[in-house]
Amino acid sequence: MKKDMIISIKGTQRFEHSFDKIELIVSGTMESRAGKYYIKYDESDETGFRDSTVMLEVGDDSVLMRRKGRTANTEMMFKSGEKHICHYDTGYGIMNMGVSTRRINNALSGDGGRLYIKYAIDIDNTHAGNNTFEITLKEAGGSNDKSDKIS
Repeated sequence: MKKDMIISIKGTQRFEHSFDKIELIVSGTMESRAGKYYIKYDESDETGFRDSTVMLEVGDDSVLMRRKGRTANTEMMFKSGEKHICHYDTGYGIMNMGVSTRRINNALSGDGGRLYIKYAIDIDNTHAGNNTFEITLKEAGGSNDKSDKIS
């Protein structure tokens, strides 16, 4: 069954001496089918991918992220201990990007939960950063629901 969710997203990017962080809260949906969780939400201006939709297909030890939109379409595979090559569409062009997943912590249940991914990226085999992605899901409908950027 598909449930409406409040989704908190936190992402970090580290490269050499720079550090970037994004945090936002969006509404979306989550459903469970065939042993996997499917999380869907719309991107916002803060992420730079306005008018795009993200679909996460979460298995026990892997996460497939698909971003589809008017300006950018990308598919990234995360699997602990593995490197996957993806074609990353920036909206200005497509580049080959390696995604080396260091760790996935999947603590999702039918009522929400938390998903954490730690990974490194390279562009044309040149290290381009160490990243984390954390998503927390809570069922919508509570009195403390928010839908704005939080930091």
